[in-house]
Amino acid sequence: MATFPRKIFDPEYQYPYRYELRDINTGAVIATYDIVPAWGEVYQQGTDINAAYLQPIEDFLKLVGDDLSRLGLEIVAANANLDTAVNTANTKLSTTESGLNAKITASNTRLNSIDTKITTLAPLSGPALTNPTANTVAISTNSTNLATTAAVKTYLDSLMAAFKG
Repeated sequence: MATFPRKIFDPEYQYPYRYELRDINTGAVIATYDIVPAWGEVYQQGTDINAAYLQPIEDFLKLVGDDLSRLGLEIVAANANLDTAVNTANTKLSTTESGLNAKITASNTRLNSIDTKITTLAPLSGPALTNPTANTVAISTNSTNLATTAAVKTYLDSLMAAFKG
C-alpha cells in the first residue's frame, strides 16, 4: 500500500484564544452556559483530522510494526543459528586442540628420549674423541685389534735390534 505525504496545517484565527459564554438555559434558577470559541476571522483553514485521514496512518504503522516483528523473529532465528555454528566450531577446535596437544606431548616424549640417548654418548669435546687412546697389544698378537703407534714402534725397535745384533 502506497502512502502519500500530505501537508498538515493548523488553523489560523484572528483571535485564537477568545471564547464567549452562551446562556443555554435562559430563565432558569441556575444559569447554564456553554463556552464557545469566538475566534473571529479565519486566516487559514486547518487540516481536518478524521477517520479518513488517520486510518491510513494507523494501517501503515501496523504494517511497519508487523514487519519489525517479523524482522525481530528473523534476527532471533539468525542468532540461534549463529550460536549453533559457533558452538560447533568451538567443539571442533577443542577436539583439534586436544589432538594437537596429544601429538605435541608424544613428540616431546620422543625428543626427550633422543636427548637422553645423545647425552649418554661421548661428548665431542671429550678426551675420547680429541685425544683417543688404545691398549698397546703385544707384538706376538695376531688379531683384528688395532695397532697403536707404541705397538708399531716396539715392533720396529725389535726388528732393528735383530738386524744389528
